[in-house]
Amino acid sequence: MEKQDIESGDVYKELCEKFEQGKSKRNAEVLRSFLNDDRIIDFRGQHAEYLHLRSLRAEAFTLFGHYLKASREYQLAVAYAPPTRKWEFLLQQSEMLLWHLIINKSTDEASDIFLKCEKTLDKAMENIPAGKDKIFQQITVAGLNAFLKGLNQQTSEGVSLLKKMNFLPVPIPQYNDKNELVILFRYFFMGMAVAIEAKDRQLLLQMLKVISIDDQTLYGEKNLFRLLWETMNQAFDMRPEFAEGFNQLFNQRNHLSPAYPNLRYFLDNVGAGMHTALDLFFSEFK
Repeated sequence: MEKQDIESGDVYKELCEKFEQGKSKRNAEVLRSFLNDDRIIDFRGQHAEYLHLRSLRAEAFTLFGHYLKASREYQLAVAYAPPTRKWEFLLQQSEMLLWHLIINKSTDEASDIFLKCEKTLDKAMENIPAGKDKIFQQITVAGLNAFLKGLNQQTSEGVSLLKKMNFLPVPIPQYNDKNELVILFRYFFMGMAVAIEAKDRQLLLQMLKVISIDDQTLYGEKNLFRLLWETMNQAFDMRPEFAEGFNQLFNQRNHLSPAYPNLRYFLDNVGAGMHTALDLFFSEFK
């Protein structure tokens, strides 16, 4: 191994450890030191390491609430990503723009960021590679795009977009494999959120088919909220990234008004354990 490669490996390890230390200890000074370290540019010839470091930098920026800067990190990564993964970095770039809009929706630049997010999601959809997971990757991108439209008071357009998707159930072997379809489960609740906001029973049932592992519950339970909550709890237990995606929206629910009043009502009542109120709420779905 060349001396230069050894030194490069040491720097890579140092940067990764610095990020992990800052994150685990909630140490803002260490995280800022990591973000101010410009040695990342030396890894542009080592694509795997470069992409990982860009992702770590994006995560660090999100810990400070700097979503636009995080989106820029993913944007810089796209050109270095292999063709099969470009859509992932475009999706993550879009997610950061989306969170900026959720938290800072009244800023003067909101309309420009909305358009940029929309275009980036379109690029993500175009770059999805052929393969057995393509349909699930399309559902993932469509879910974020539909949520984006809802933020712009276009919930009906978001519903129409989702209804174009083919909601197939995740095969049980892939459901049980924690390394499979991680991105689908991480972002899936965003699409479900649009169906909840629209009070669209049929769309919600179609979406639940994707993540349900219990056909008896799916086709036997008539109470829509109970069916939803049981299916979600199964997914929480089996796929922690689904819980992570749900919790992120739940924790930011105060920022969902006025675009998502029904979703906010759902999340508030989940937090309060008001399941009887939610039984009534979901009985209104058509």
